[in-house]
Amino acid sequence: MTKQISQSGSIFVIVAFAAVGVLWMVLANSYLVGAAFIALAVGYAIYLVKKDHQDPNNFTR
Repeated sequence: MTKQISQSGSIFVIVAFAAVGVLWMVLANSYLVGAAFIALAVGYAIYLVKKDHQDPNNFTR
């Protein structure tokens, strides 16, 4: 149950970073900062996938 809560929190962080990036691009017309937020979301998602694959207690594979 704890891992499921942790994963849903991580998904929220990824979606939040991406949403902030898109809103920043649309509302502030600053594409560089918006792209940086979207890149943070993608980078964090990649980090979580790599971390999950290295977890020896992960039996879902």
